[in-house]
Amino acid sequence: MTAVAAAPLSYPGPIESDVFVRDPPSSDDVTLVVYEWHNVQPGVLSWVFPSLAAARQAVRAMKNAVRWLVVRGRRDEPPADVDEERARGTVLEEV
Repeated sequence: MTAVAAAPLSYPGPIESDVFVRDPPSSDDVTLVVYEWHNVQPGVLSWVFPSLAAARQAVRAMKNAVRWLVVRGRRDEPPADVDEERARGTVLEEV
């Protein structure tokens, strides 16, 4: 797992639902992106996982993660435009 710090991104304001879940990918890698934290603000960080289940387990272990999303595929950097990712159907889960 590699943490990638990125410049501040333009992420959406409050989401009407607390959780958004799309059908998981078959066996493709996914990228977990955390962009809001409790207490500490290390910026936007992302990690690649072999499955949506593995990404969910990791984010549950991150007690300071407030806002996060999981996108389909291996990403070297967090997505620059979340709305575009949603429109393409690559956002699998979002809180």
